[in-house]
Amino acid sequence: MQTKIYLTIKITVGFIIAVLCSYFLKLPYFYTTGVITLLSLAPTRLKSYQIALIRFLNLLLGFLIASLIFYFSNFNLVGLTLFIIIFIPLSFLLKLEKGLSVSLVLISQIYLEKNLFYLLNASYIFIIGVGIALLLNLIMPKHYKLIATNKTLIDKEINHIIQTISLNQTPSFLNLDKLIKETFNLMETELENITKTTLKETFSYLKMRSEQISILKTIAKQLLPLEEITEKTIILEFLTTFKDQIGEDNYALNLSGELEQLLLFFQERPLPEKRALFEIRAQLYTVLLELQQFLNLKIAYHETKYQNE
Repeated sequence: MQTKIYLTIKITVGFIIAVLCSYFLKLPYFYTTGVITLLSLAPTRLKSYQIALIRFLNLLLGFLIASLIFYFSNFNLVGLTLFIIIFIPLSFLLKLEKGLSVSLVLISQIYLEKNLFYLLNASYIFIIGVGIALLLNLIMPKHYKLIATNKTLIDKEINHIIQTISLNQTPSFLNLDKLIKETFNLMETELENITKTTLKETFSYLKMRSEQISILKTIAKQLLPLEEITEKTIILEFLTTFKDQIGEDNYALNLSGELEQLLLFFQERPLPEKRALFEIRAQLYTVLLELQQFLNLKIAYHETKYQNE
């Protein structure tokens, strides 16, 4: 929402500034400058730079083709048709089609005036329109605080889900999935704005949490439907020790040590004689391995973070 508000304000302000600049410079078709500014504004700096470059290259291509064809055809309708037949497919072939709208509008001015000197006017309009858009896109909303808040909320939600599983109840992942998707979107926007290098660390953190969430979904699906036996109760009790152990700090190290003891305990337990119980034990052991992977992801994150530092 904040990004949309910023973009709306920038479009309005940019349009007015661009039109006024061209008007006071007495450029013909000055209103077009505002339209180009509007089309050149993007939600992120990276996208605005990419769009500006594509439109610049496409306009150069259009100027070259139009100059040659209009000169030899004396600006007749056949020449205009030939220009369109060549220019549009070639733009798609060179992957410059995103610049077509601006190029065709500016080149239409040259055709209507039937004067190649209007190449200069079109160039001025393009430079002013795109230049103002790039300047305005230096101003971007900051999402650092919201990303940090969401990270904390994600940790709390994961903690809540683990405790729900420990009570042998089926958790809902809807809120967590929505939260992590929203945070990834904010991260992508910030990274495209090229605003802060430490965002890469946050991106790694969110990726780790996303993988852990997938594991939790698997654990809930495997563990909860199983029959109540002693081993299942032990695992559910172990999950209670995760309470308030989900956060930035490396709580996973201590939990991993406890899990190793639990794995040894399972390995040393006598095998059940009945096939049904044996299958349940096997599934429960798989759950422990999933928990091990869950903790290893957090441990690996901290090891990588330490190496980077």
